[in-house]
Amino acid sequence: MPLGGNGVCDLRIVLIGLAALVALVILGFAGLAAVGYIAAPGLLRARQDANELSAIASLRTIVSAQLTYSAVCGQGSFAPTLDALIRPGPGQSIGYLSSDISGEQTVVKSGYQITMSGVVDPDVAASCNGVPAGKGLRAFSIIATPDGEGGARHFGTNGNGTIYQAATPFVMPATGEPSGTTVVP
Repeated sequence: MPLGGNGVCDLRIVLIGLAALVALVILGFAGLAAVGYIAAPGLLRARQDANELSAIASLRTIVSAQLTYSAVCGQGSFAPTLDALIRPGPGQSIGYLSSDISGEQTVVKSGYQITMSGVVDPDVAASCNGVPAGKGLRAFSIIATPDGEGGARHFGTNGNGTIYQAATPFVMPATGEPSGTTVVP
């Protein structure tokens, strides 16, 4: 049925309806943009929290791999590199550490740069998986530093397995506790 009384559609009513529809679409996009603007910081913080948890898990995994390596393959010493922890010993099909944490001394994982260092023991025998005599570590330390927006906290640990945290970079000793840090619960 025509909208006008004389059988002709009232163009004004159609244009008003179309303008209202366009206004609703624009308001919908503006609302989505506002929600995205409000939610973005929360999503960024959630990603940083996940990266921090991944860094903590990586440190725990490396410490566990070092302790197992020392007892099984390292003749009482620790592996000098992360790659040495990946190499299996004789009769083993897998190493002591998964390959997603591979590298000589440093690996980047989940927004963190993870670096291992240590004190070389020149008197140690060769390991069962190819680390030459005199190259094993007497003690080691590992730090995890945020890489860009990876996280807000810095982490570190050593052979004692306790993970320490700080808001700023810190020196992680191969033995003992670092200063200016707190223990990760």
